[in-house]
Amino acid sequence: MCVLFAGKKAQDAYSKLYERYSNYKTRENNQMQDEENTIKNQNDPYDELKKIKELLDMGIIAQEEFDTKKKELLNL
Repeated sequence: MCVLFAGKKAQDAYSKLYERYSNYKTRENNQMQDEENTIKNQNDPYDELKKIKELLDMGIIAQEEFDTKKKELLNL
């Protein structure tokens, strides 16, 4: 799409058009980053299992709790 402005206020029109385009691209980039962060923040069941194993090794949770959570995470 090509837009041409002429006259005394052409520079203002181009400035506003550029500003709106820049705002649009910024919002679009922010949305893409938010989506990427959401994907990264989703827990991997194997990472979660490692964390729970560490809790078991430290004596924070019991073997039964570990086994239950392990089955849940691995869909067994």
